[in-house]
Amino acid sequence: MRNKKKVDVDFSNKDKSKMSFANSNFRKGEFYRTNFFGSNLENCNFNAAKLKYTCLIKANLRNVNFTGADLKGANLSGADLRGANFNAAKLEGTNFKDAIIDETTRLRTPGVKKAKNLKLPVVENEKIDDND
Repeated sequence: MRNKKKVDVDFSNKDKSKMSFANSNFRKGEFYRTNFFGSNLENCNFNAAKLKYTCLIKANLRNVNFTGADLKGANLSGADLRGANFNAAKLEGTNFKDAIIDETTRLRTPGVKKAKNLKLPVVENEKIDDND
């Protein structure tokens, strides 16, 4: 029998809207279809977490680490993403409509062009490339 990986946090299919989880470590957590609408997740670590189809509408995601996270189909509409790190994150079908993005938001990840409604700020001498 194979050993199943231990998951410290599993909020899958839970309503965690309008709650504060600032500065929490959710590394490798499970968040399938979790509702974080309007929640404060500032400075959280979602490194390698599974956030497929998660609702992050109007959430405070400032300085959040999404490195290597799977955000396929997640909704980040109206979320504050200043300082967030999406390096190596999976963003296929992720909705960024009206999200707050600035020069501190790191989106250097293969597949960034598969995200929806993503309006990147103009940064001199920077090129977003699918081959990075």
